[in-house]
Amino acid sequence: MQLHRVCLEVFEHSAILCGLTHSKAGLYISDVSLQIVVSKRIRNQDILNSLIAINELGEERSLSDLVSGSVSNPEKRRNELMARLFGFDVIAKKLDHDGLFVTLTCPSRMHARFKASGDRNPKFDSCSPRESQKYLCTLWSRIRAAFNNKGIQIYGFRVAEPQHDATPHWHILLYSRPENTPQIKETFTKHALADTPEERGAEKNRVTFIDIDWAKGSGVGYIAKYISKNIDGAHLDKDLEGNSAEASAKRVSAWASVHGIRQFQQLGGPTVTSWRELRRIEEAPEGLLSEAREAADSGNWELFTEALGGIDCPRKEHAIKLVHIHDDKPGIYGEPKGDSILGVTDGEQLVVTREHSWTIEKAAKIPCLPNAVR
Repeated sequence: MQLHRVCLEVFEHSAILCGLTHSKAGLYISDVSLQIVVSKRIRNQDILNSLIAINELGEERSLSDLVSGSVSNPEKRRNELMARLFGFDVIAKKLDHDGLFVTLTCPSRMHARFKASGDRNPKFDSCSPRESQKYLCTLWSRIRAAFNNKGIQIYGFRVAEPQHDATPHWHILLYSRPENTPQIKETFTKHALADTPEERGAEKNRVTFIDIDWAKGSGVGYIAKYISKNIDGAHLDKDLEGNSAEASAKRVSAWASVHGIRQFQQLGGPTVTSWRELRRIEEAPEGLLSEAREAADSGNWELFTEALGGIDCPRKEHAIKLVHIHDDKPGIYGEPKGDSILGVTDGEQLVVTREHSWTIEKAAKIPCLPNAVR
């Protein structure tokens, strides 16, 4: 499986070098690679349909149903992201924090093609989208380190998406105290222009800022379309290129899969894993655990954040933490499975969120139906 992934990434990089991936050919990803990814996902769905999960009580669940009920389902993934984003927005308004929409773009040498003509960029150094993403990650780590040194706390979301020729760029929605905004912009600009600052258009395009005007709206509106565009295109007729939003989302999803790029990242705030674990249970002991569970169950990220200590509380000091259990049983490669989640605790009470152990087996064979019927 890993070999297949590497081969596909190398193939797609070759397609970029050959001019098969850009605005005048295959948008975001070559048509051949797109078909490979789509075919692979159809095969994976067939495999899921053929498997069931059975616990120690003999209860059976379709693996396909389990996956569709998780955040692997694009609709659920989008809804969860929007709930967390909206919660951060409400917190920022309540605390009178500034909102800032930032776009980070790679230097010209990382762009394979010109958008208007589709011609090859003579400055292109043949780097892959994964290498360009690594550049942005390194850039971000330096910016975050500078924020930490200056005592600047931020929270929000980051979205990575492809430009027409598969080169990634980032949209970042940040919230912070008003007095931090000038330093945030200065830090972004300093690090974004550290690489080839003299090139044409660098100062204008390498990093851009939009200040969120609370009188006109919220930060949600600035990034919601990017979340939808990068998941399933829901609630959008056209993408920013004027293409079908649904078709564009499939190409973007395939792009992220082929190049191993993490599309969404939460910045600051509580861990979403605790949120998901609490949503697995129907009740919790009275007090903090019950309060946090009700907030998570109702999709209220603001109240959930407050229950864990507030937006200013470091994660290591959160009132509710995950509890892990070590499993010495060998995995598929013969090594111990290691730590897995058992539940959550408020320091006094433990709530087990994963009561059962499950094994995967093949479902009873279903007679094959003609393609026309299937």
